[in-house]
Amino acid sequence: IEFVTGRVKKISSILEKAEKKSIPLDEVEEKIDSGILLECIFSGRDKDREIAMLHYLDGFTLEETAEKMKMSVSGIRKRLSGLRKYAESQR
Repeated sequence: IEFVTGRVKKISSILEKAEKKSIPLDEVEEKIDSGILLECIFSGRDKDREIAMLHYLDGFTLEETAEKMKMSVSGIRKRLSGLRKYAESQR
Protein backbone atom coordinates (compact mmCIF):
# COMPACT_ATOMS: atom_id res chain seq x y z
CA ILE A 1 0.00 0.00 0.00
CA GLU A 2 1.55 3.24 -1.10
CA PHE A 3 -0.79 5.68 0.63
CA VAL A 4 -4.21 5.87 2.21
CA THR A 5 -6.62 8.73 1.77
CA GLY A 6 -9.63 9.48 3.89
CA ARG A 7 -12.79 11.47 3.76
CA VAL A 8 -15.05 13.01 6.33
CA LYS A 9 -18.56 11.57 6.53
CA LYS A 10 -21.47 13.13 8.35
CA ILE A 11 -22.66 11.19 11.38
CA SER A 12 -26.14 11.01 9.88
CA SER A 13 -24.70 9.35 6.78
CA ILE A 14 -22.86 6.75 8.85
CA LEU A 15 -25.99 5.98 10.86
CA GLU A 16 -28.14 5.70 7.70
CA LYS A 17 -25.67 3.26 6.18
CA ALA A 18 -25.54 1.22 9.40
CA GLU A 19 -29.34 1.04 9.45
CA LYS A 20 -29.44 -0.09 5.79
CA LYS A 21 -26.94 -2.84 6.56
CA SER A 22 -28.63 -3.75 9.88
CA ILE A 23 -25.48 -3.01 11.88
CA PRO A 24 -26.18 -2.39 15.60
CA LEU A 25 -24.98 0.96 16.98
CA ASP A 26 -22.41 -0.64 19.31
CA GLU A 27 -20.81 -2.32 16.29
CA VAL A 28 -20.73 1.00 14.44
CA GLU A 29 -18.52 2.46 17.19
CA GLU A 30 -16.26 -0.61 17.08
CA LYS A 31 -15.90 -0.32 13.31
CA ILE A 32 -15.11 3.39 13.54
CA ASP A 33 -12.46 2.68 16.19
CA SER A 34 -10.97 0.00 13.94
CA GLY A 35 -10.87 2.46 11.07
CA ILE A 36 -9.08 5.04 13.20
CA LEU A 37 -6.54 2.42 14.27
CA LEU A 38 -5.95 1.43 10.64
CA GLU A 39 -5.45 5.06 9.64
CA CYS A 40 -2.89 5.44 12.44
CA ILE A 41 -1.12 2.26 11.34
CA PHE A 42 -0.79 3.41 7.74
CA SER A 43 0.25 6.94 8.64
CA GLY A 44 2.85 5.84 11.19
CA ARG A 45 6.56 5.17 10.99
CA ASP A 46 7.63 2.25 8.80
CA LYS A 47 8.72 0.00 11.68
CA ASP A 48 5.57 0.70 13.70
CA ARG A 49 3.47 0.05 10.62
CA GLU A 50 5.18 -3.29 10.01
CA ILE A 51 4.76 -4.33 13.65
CA ALA A 52 1.06 -3.41 13.64
CA MET A 53 0.41 -5.17 10.34
CA LEU A 54 2.09 -8.37 11.54
CA HIS A 55 0.22 -8.38 14.84
CA TYR A 56 -3.22 -6.96 13.98
CA LEU A 57 -3.68 -7.91 10.33
CA ASP A 58 -1.62 -11.08 9.93
CA GLY A 59 -2.50 -12.43 13.38
CA PHE A 60 1.05 -12.93 14.62
CA THR A 61 1.40 -13.36 18.39
CA LEU A 62 3.53 -10.88 20.31
CA GLU A 63 6.31 -13.48 20.43
CA GLU A 64 6.14 -14.17 16.68
CA THR A 65 6.10 -10.45 15.92
CA ALA A 66 9.09 -9.87 18.21
CA GLU A 67 11.03 -12.69 16.55
CA LYS A 68 10.24 -11.45 13.05
CA MET A 69 11.19 -7.84 13.92
CA LYS A 70 14.25 -8.92 15.95
CA MET A 71 12.93 -7.07 19.01
CA SER A 72 11.92 -8.02 22.55
CA VAL A 73 8.30 -8.81 23.35
CA SER A 74 8.23 -5.82 25.71
CA GLY A 75 9.49 -3.61 22.88
CA ILE A 76 6.65 -4.82 20.66
CA ARG A 77 4.15 -4.20 23.48
CA LYS A 78 5.43 -0.64 23.91
CA ARG A 79 5.15 0.11 20.18
CA LEU A 80 1.60 -1.31 19.97
CA SER A 81 0.57 0.50 23.16
CA GLY A 82 1.89 3.77 21.76
CA LEU A 83 -0.03 3.19 18.54
CA ARG A 84 -3.27 2.48 20.44
CA LYS A 85 -2.81 5.60 22.59
CA TYR A 86 -2.22 7.69 19.48
CA ALA A 87 -5.34 6.21 17.84
CA GLU A 88 -7.40 7.01 20.96
CA SER A 89 -6.19 10.60 20.89
CA GLN A 90 -7.44 10.90 17.29
CA ARG A 91 -11.04 9.96 18.17
